[in-house]
Amino acid sequence: MYRCSECDHKSAQWYGKCPGCGEWNTFIEVADSGLSKGKKRSKSSSKAYKIKELKTETEMRFSSGISELDSVLGGGIVSGSVVLIGGHPGIGKSTLLMQVSASIAMKRKVLYITAEESATQVKLRAQRLNCEEDDIYILADYSLQNIMDTLDNIKPNFVVIDSIQTLKSENVGTVPGTIGQVRECASTLTEYAKSNNIPLFIVAQINKDGNIAGPKHLEHLVDTVLYFDESRDYSFRVLRSVKNRYGPANELGIFEMTSNGLIPKDEHILVGTIKELPGLQLVVAMEGLRSLVTEVQTLVSETGFSMPQRMAEGFDRNRLLFLLAVLEKKAGIFFRNQDVFLNVPGAVRLSDPAVELGVCVSLVSSFRNMSVNPLDYVFLGEVGLTGEIRSVPFLDKRLVEIKRLGIKNVVLAKPVKKIKAPAGVKLEYYTSVSEVVRKFFR
Repeated sequence: MYRCSECDHKSAQWYGKCPGCGEWNTFIEVADSGLSKGKKRSKSSSKAYKIKELKTETEMRFSSGISELDSVLGGGIVSGSVVLIGGHPGIGKSTLLMQVSASIAMKRKVLYITAEESATQVKLRAQRLNCEEDDIYILADYSLQNIMDTLDNIKPNFVVIDSIQTLKSENVGTVPGTIGQVRECASTLTEYAKSNNIPLFIVAQINKDGNIAGPKHLEHLVDTVLYFDESRDYSFRVLRSVKNRYGPANELGIFEMTSNGLIPKDEHILVGTIKELPGLQLVVAMEGLRSLVTEVQTLVSETGFSMPQRMAEGFDRNRLLFLLAVLEKKAGIFFRNQDVFLNVPGAVRLSDPAVELGVCVSLVSSFRNMSVNPLDYVFLGEVGLTGEIRSVPFLDKRLVEIKRLGIKNVVLAKPVKKIKAPAGVKLEYYTSVSEVVRKFFR
């Protein structure tokens, strides 16, 4: 039996080039562990139950001690859950988990396993962050067998692995970081966490494309996948969930990196000093169950080229082209000889369709060089191909955030269900983009 050392592809014959991953000279001969022909299977002790016979228990959560992380996880850490956190080197993954470990160690026993640093280096970071709690145990080892022995001896209540790509199992004859090693180590650790009802946080390295390095199996195996990113001006960090079995996905947490570690920040940090300027508009997007207020900045200027430029940062370029076409066809605003630039400040990428009306207003505002005071009006609505404005979900949560900012007027499509506006907030209903353009840009 032959197996690829990169992707773990198995074959009965040797190949120079692996059919699975395309790498050359990666096949090694291994013993065939499969069932031989005619060999009987051992009897299983597993039993199937009727769904009504099963007893359900309320998931037990506890706080990580960091409010933004609890929010991203859906209300705290679930016992027995496995959380995968990825991000660029130096972005703050280890810093965050050391702070979480210190907070949890006040009531529970914590084991911090590092295969990238020495125990002394981890201690120096803990001293800098003022995280030297008595019940934090540090293990600097990359051997999976040694790690499992330590887990059995210490019996911790919370475990951190930093990082999964640096661990090595003796059962897989390849170097650390290969697909086979990552799969074996992750599966073994996850099985331990589930069987002992212990929360497990795993740090993962990312590749040049920004995805978690290793097999996709790794993300399917865990309960929650978090990505750490930074704002384009490097002033703060954004933690986003892309998968969560115990809460809503796409939740977002904001942190500021300081010499004393990561400090949770209010989402309004994404909103700068608001002034009444052409092309500047506030939008309210939903990130999971959180309403997020951020700026949209556009610049429309006459092009000096035969082909006008269309650039978008933090917003899908194809959606920008779609909105420009709707404004030309339905509102008579022609951008054919104009360069269009759109920017969403910070590390936020807007994917909520509810911001489309706000983007349209920002584009027309910059084109006409006429401003709409963003502290007077907020525009909520999805824009259709026919130019109609569609109602948006979670309107009550968006209106609460708008009231917090002191904005008095909201332009939107009439909702399906009647909704009561917060005190001091006026709702103005429109049916199409052309109506909004005629009203605010006569």
